[in-house]
Amino acid sequence: MTSSAQRGAHRSSNSDGPLLRALTTIPALGYLLIFMAIPLMLVISYAFLTSGRFGGVRLPVTFESIARLTQPLYRDVLFTSVLTAGAATLLAFALGFPAALVITRLSPTWQTVALIAVVLPFWTNFLIRTYAWIVLLNREGLINHGLSNVGWGPIDILYTRTAVVLGLSYAYIPLMVLPIYASLQ
Repeated sequence: MTSSAQRGAHRSSNSDGPLLRALTTIPALGYLLIFMAIPLMLVISYAFLTSGRFGGVRLPVTFESIARLTQPLYRDVLFTSVLTAGAATLLAFALGFPAALVITRLSPTWQTVALIAVVLPFWTNFLIRTYAWIVLLNREGLINHGLSNVGWGPIDILYTRTAVVLGLSYAYIPLMVLPIYASLQ
């Protein structure tokens, strides 16, 4: 049985909770405002300004840049970019979710080993990892060498949309695995 003093102490700590939570979120909200919201608003506002003679933007406000997005060239580029990003995201999810699920079912020792294996690529420079994909995908690379041995001949993979999707997926699989693992844990 709890005493009334213990219940009262418990009640007062609950009443301090919302205030304390609100105060602890202020730095995070300030960080998001300064480094996310304000730059995003600046970029959006630049879309409505006129291009400067020597670069930059200037007044007056115009919808010329926004109207340019409806031209076929820009519309196709935007569509291709969204399609490529979507394909890379789906591939990263298709590989990352099962990997995170398997990691959660491992023993704690093997979970540590698997998480180190997931994080290990971050210790290598992104540019070096990208060049490694160039070595794999170019016409004289390992993949084409293997395809030639099977009789399928060398094919041009490098500098195609497939290569871009593979590279993006590879780069962002750890960023897919870690949050999914944390939420499944």
